Amino acid sequence: MKIIQAQKQYRSFKFLFRKHALVALAGLSVMTACPTSAEKPDRFEIKLTQGTNIALALSPDGREVVFDLQGTLWKLPIKGGKATAITDEMGDIRQPAWSPDGKRIAFQSYRDGNWHVWTIAPNGSQLSEVTTGPFDDREPHWSPDGKKIVFASDRSGNYDIWQVDIASGGLEQLTRDPANDYNPAWSPDGKSIAFVSERSAGRGIWLLQYDGDVNKWREVLFSRSNTAAASPSWSPKGTWIIYQTGDRNSGSTELWAKMAGAEREPRLLSAPGEDVFPFRAAWLSESEFLYTGDGQIKRASLDNIGESAGRSTLSFESIIKLYRPDYARKKYDFDSLAPRKVRGIVSPAVSPDGRRVAFTALGDLWIATSGKKPEHITNDIFVQTQPKWSSDGSKLIYLSDQRGEMDIRIRDLERGEERILVKVAGGASHPTLSPDGKSIAYFTGTALTARLQVLDLASSQPRELIDQPIQPTEISWAPDSKSLAVPILRPNSTRYREGLSAGRGHCD
Repeated sequence: MKIIQAQKQYRSFKFLFRKHALVALAGLSVMTACPTSAEKPDRFEIKLTQGTNIALALSPDGREVVFDLQGTLWKLPIKGGKATAITDEMGDIRQPAWSPDGKRIAFQSYRDGNWHVWTIAPNGSQLSEVTTGPFDDREPHWSPDGKKIVFASDRSGNYDIWQVDIASGGLEQLTRDPANDYNPAWSPDGKSIAFVSERSAGRGIWLLQYDGDVNKWREVLFSRSNTAAASPSWSPKGTWIIYQTGDRNSGSTELWAKMAGAEREPRLLSAPGEDVFPFRAAWLSESEFLYTGDGQIKRASLDNIGESAGRSTLSFESIIKLYRPDYARKKYDFDSLAPRKVRGIVSPAVSPDGRRVAFTALGDLWIATSGKKPEHITNDIFVQTQPKWSSDGSKLIYLSDQRGEMDIRIRDLERGEERILVKVAGGASHPTLSPDGKSIAYFTGTALTARLQVLDLASSQPRELIDQPIQPTEISWAPDSKSLAVPILRPNSTRYREGLSAGRGHCD
């Protein structure tokens, strides 16, 4: 069994500022293990001593650290050394938070197809899902009494701060600003929650402060930032808050500290050129703390302002096991001229009378009639696909790349004549004739920027129907040719791309 040691690391600031949700990967070197003839090439171990975008949490007794790496949660002695995986590789685990009594660790996981809050015992047992549903719940943090977990969620149409009662599972929304709120962290006394907000009243770190007299949360701007902020963390006595800021243009991410309850300017803690990861710091005392950056877990003090001196690293070794089962590899024969079955049959379309099926195979158009050999409609070096019938069954419209981009063409099946109907930069997709044969609906653009268009055949004038990008998909015309329906993705927030599919109709 070979061991590969990987120490290469990558810049982290993109993770903080990109709107698309990405699972951060550990920084792996491009290396391979070459087994000897006596070894089977089916098992490898990779030793990781650095990683990209590591998030960590400290146990309440200060003896252990948990951190996420390669989607797995790892436990490490406070002195460093060999890390122990306490979850499997399938959870896509991020951003752990240790409960005040030390008995549970909360984190966000993509295990069920959405980001939700989960908890687990420190020994890796008792895995439990805390939140569920079609929305994303991220960045959990425990209340000081361990009875609630605060988190960020897009359940309300943008990211807001929510909390869940552990015993009952009851949810409560705490912020409602139209801007995104996220990265919550409870204060040690339980009376405040620090979080990041993008609101117009002031971008940066905000505080939710609980007013017990009226049983209500007040929202207060704590530290304004001209650049994106991330992950506030309270010191044990609630005296300081550490957070990060970053600039996507310069590619820099910095670590800051500001005294709570005081009108003072924040202190810059990170060293020049240091690549700070945008996750919560873990406080060892009122002045010392752990944070992650430059691929490592680092230890520093409030006294080390802007200096690299005085910092130390908490070394770790995480062993990832890779298995490659031994199996019979498929043999490809590209030289044989012997007849073989066509297996890549796509885009079938049934004719209006139900007797024929048009489809694409080997890049050409075919028509199959029951009991007969399929008829080869096109036979050239270009690709034709996505055929659709005219209402009388005499014509086919389809896509062809003969011009270098996907144009919409129409073919008269009786005469064998064809012509271009739609020619647009970037190509078209999913052409569909209206039942009356007077219009064609189609998409233009890429999967992320596609627009729904309708072309009037008489005037050859296209028009855009819905003023928003729609992922190209099948288009359904109403029988009267006056309306059509397409599914669209309705984003849950402006922070990430996740959303829910919803039907959308258009009437002339």
